[in-house]
Amino acid sequence: RITASKTMQQLLNDWSNGSTALRKAMLHEFVAVHEHKTGTELEAFFANAASLFLARITAWFQLSYMSNLCVDLQLRAISVFVTASSGQRFLIEFLEVGGALSLLEMLKIESIKQESVAAALRLLLDIAHAGRKFEDLLCDMGSLHVVCDVLARATEESAQHNACR
Repeated sequence: RITASKTMQQLLNDWSNGSTALRKAMLHEFVAVHEHKTGTELEAFFANAASLFLARITAWFQLSYMSNLCVDLQLRAISVFVTASSGQRFLIEFLEVGGALSLLEMLKIESIKQESVAAALRLLLDIAHAGRKFEDLLCDMGSLHVVCDVLARATEESAQHNACR
C-alpha cells in the first residue's frame, strides 16, 4: 500500500522488487488517492521525492508498452503528475526522458488496446494544454501525423473523441 507512514525508500523498494500485480495495485491506489492533488501536495506526500516515483512509472511504461501490459493504468498514473497544478516540473521531467516520444511510438503500433490508445491521446492532450511551448514541442515531434493515423484506424468512438478534443 502507498501510505504516508511508509518511508520513500520502502515505497521505492516495494516498486522495484514488486511483481506486476503489486505494481498494478500500487498504481490503482496512487491514482485513486492522488488524482486531483497539486504538485506541492504530491511532493509533500512523497517526501520531496515524487520525481523518483514518476521516473519509475515512466521507465516501466517505456519498457512495457510494446507488450500492452496495463499501459492505460500506467498512463493514468503519469497523468496525475503531468496535470498536477503547479507541477509543471513533472511534465518537463516526463518529456526529458522521452515520455512523449514513447507515447507517439506506442500509438504507431496497430495492436495496442483501445483503452491504451485513449489514455495516450488524453495524455498528449494534457501535455498540449500545458502551454504553447509544449504544444509546439509535440508538433515538432510529428504528433499531428501520428494522431491522424490513429484516427484513421480507430474502431472505437472514444478514441476518435479523445483525439478530437
